[in-house]
Amino acid sequence: MRGGFVATLAIAIFLSSCAYHAPGVRKASYAYSRYMKGLLSDRLGSIDDAVSFYRDAQKLDKESPVLHEQIGLGFIRLNDFKKAASEFEKIAGLSPEDDHARYVLALLYVQLNDFKKAAGIYTGLLEKNLQDRTQSIGLRRILSQLYFLDADFAAAGRETGEILKISPVDEWALYMTAMIASEQGRLQEAIEGFKLVLSHYPDSADAMNSLAYMYAEHEIELAAALVLAEKALEFEPANAAYLDTAGWLYFKLGDIDRAYEYLKRASILMFDPVILDHLKKVEQTQKQLEKVK
Repeated sequence: MRGGFVATLAIAIFLSSCAYHAPGVRKASYAYSRYMKGLLSDRLGSIDDAVSFYRDAQKLDKESPVLHEQIGLGFIRLNDFKKAASEFEKIAGLSPEDDHARYVLALLYVQLNDFKKAAGIYTGLLEKNLQDRTQSIGLRRILSQLYFLDADFAAAGRETGEILKISPVDEWALYMTAMIASEQGRLQEAIEGFKLVLSHYPDSADAMNSLAYMYAEHEIELAAALVLAEKALEFEPANAAYLDTAGWLYFKLGDIDRAYEYLKRASILMFDPVILDHLKKVEQTQKQLEKVK
C-alpha cells in the first residue's frame, strides 16, 4: 500500500497521560510498599525492576487494575507488546467501563497485527459514542484502517461510507474510498477517486503519490504521473514511499540513473520489500547496459 498510510502505536501519548497514583492498591500493606518501590524504579528508568516490584505487589492484590496498568505500561516500555496486552486484557475484565484501558489494548492489538481484535474493541467504543459526531468520525476512521489492513475491504468501505454520510467531503474517507477501489482492482474508480480527493484537497501529497504510483503500475499517463510524484516530494522530500514512486516512474520512462538515485535514497530511508525489488530491477538494468557498452 503506497502513500504513507500507516497504522502506528501511539505509546508516548499514553505513557505521558497515565497518572501515577496509589488509589486502587491497598495501603498499609506489603503490596503497597512494593507498589511504591515500583513507582520509584519506574521514574528512575529501571523498568525491569519496576515490573518486578509491581509483580510482587500483584501477588497480594490481584484485583487491582492499577497494578495491571503499571505492569502493562512497563512491558510497553520494554517493547514486549504481547505481555502488555495480557495485562490490559485483565484490566478490561476487572473494569469493563475503563475505555482508556480498552483503547490502549486496541492499539496493542494493532502492534501485534491482530486487527480483528482491535476492530472489535473500536466497534464497542463506537457504539458508546454514536451521538458524538467528532468521536464517531474518528473511531470510524480507525475501524476503516483496521479493516483495510485485514483485507476486509467491504467492511472498510462501509465505515468510510458512514463517514461520508456525516461529512461528504471528508479527506480521509475520500482517500480511503479510492484506496479500497485500488486494492479491489477497480482501476477507473480508483483513479477518479484520487482525482476527487485532489479536486477538494489539491495539496494532498498522499493522493498525488497514490495516483502516480497507480499510473506507474499500469503504465499509463507516465509523464503526468511523474509530475504528480515530484510534486508530492516537494511536500515531503524524505518520504521513502514518494521517492520509490518517483524512482519507479523514472525507470519506466528510461532514465535509469535518476531511477537508481531515487530508489537508493528510498531504500536507505526505509526497509521495504517493494522498494528493494524496484532497486534490484534498476541495478540489473544498469548491469545489462554496462555489458552493451
